[in-house]
Amino acid sequence: MLIFGWLTGLAAGLVVSFVYGAPLWLGFIVWSLGGSMIALAGLVSIHLLSASHEKDSRHAARVS
Repeated sequence: MLIFGWLTGLAAGLVVSFVYGAPLWLGFIVWSLGGSMIALAGLVSIHLLSASHEKDSRHAARVS
């Protein structure tokens, strides 16, 4: 997830800088913040999915 966030942020930063003509420092900020937000969102979703799966397995154990 970290690598995916880093690469997506890098791509967004390059697009902002070279396609839209923004300054390089703005592309770097988009890369840094965008990549970290995507990585953080991925880690949070993994955490929530694992907690949901654990809750379902406990419920199944109680029902059986």
